[in-house]
Amino acid sequence: MHNLCSTRDNEGKLLQDAKQYTSDLEKAKVELEKADNFPESSNTEVSKLRQQLLKHNNDLKQADERQYQLDYKIEWYYKETIKKRNKFNYLNGISLKELLSH
Repeated sequence: MHNLCSTRDNEGKLLQDAKQYTSDLEKAKVELEKADNFPESSNTEVSKLRQQLLKHNNDLKQADERQYQLDYKIEWYYKETIKKRNKFNYLNGISLKELLSH
C-alpha cells in the first residue's frame, strides 16, 4: 500500500512537471513567433549598432589576415636575405682564396 501511494505521488509530480514544461514550451514558441515576425528591415538603433559591430568585426578580421600575410612575407624575405648573404659571403671567400693562391 505504501508503495502504491509513493508511485501515485511520483506520478502526480511528473504530471505537474509535464504541465510546467508544456507551459514553458508554449511561452518560448510565442517569443520565437514574435522574433520571426519582427521586420528585418527595421531601422532601430539596436539594428544599426549591430550592423556597425558586424562591419567592424569583418574589417578587423580582414586586417588580421593582411597582417598575417605581411608577417609571413617579412619572415620569408628575411630568410631569403640570410641565404643570399651567406651565399655571397661563401662565393666572396672562394674568390679571395683563388686570388691569394695565384
